[in-house]
Amino acid sequence: MNIDEYIASQMQDKIVRRNNSPLLPAAITVIGAAALATAFTVPMSDSLQTGLIAVGFLVAAAGLVWTLMCLSGNAWHYHYLPTNCAMSDRKLYIAQSDFQRCTDCLNRGDLQSLGSVTFVPSGNLELRLVSSRDGAIALLQAGRADSTTLEPTTDVIVASGPEVAHLSALKA
Repeated sequence: MNIDEYIASQMQDKIVRRNNSPLLPAAITVIGAAALATAFTVPMSDSLQTGLIAVGFLVAAAGLVWTLMCLSGNAWHYHYLPTNCAMSDRKLYIAQSDFQRCTDCLNRGDLQSLGSVTFVPSGNLELRLVSSRDGAIALLQAGRADSTTLEPTTDVIVASGPEVAHLSALKA
């Protein structure tokens, strides 16, 4: 069972999926449209006008796509209900030489030892860490990633309290 399945089946009263707010992407769309309108209404040199049209179009298009993703539910985040806090979802890639040590630490519940694991910029061995931004709770799972999914090699570990503080320091 991966973290998403675990949250859906075991944590439904504590962690929920919420759609991202469309306010920021809508504001970006308006800024892009304003740049486009300015390019067509104010006399300026050809190169400045061309640049403003290109930038305005790109910003407006990106904002519109982002807004539609938020409204359709494709842009979302987990939310921890007891502390009313958004959660972040990070993937840390593990060095091949330390993958077994990482899975052993998770299987033993020894989260302090994860600080000695070597993380790399990319790879197919990963530690997924979903944690509340206030440090109240974290869910961890190690696995092997193929092209689109993570094949878990450990069970989901739920950490809370002081254990979570040191997990936020883990970096690739």
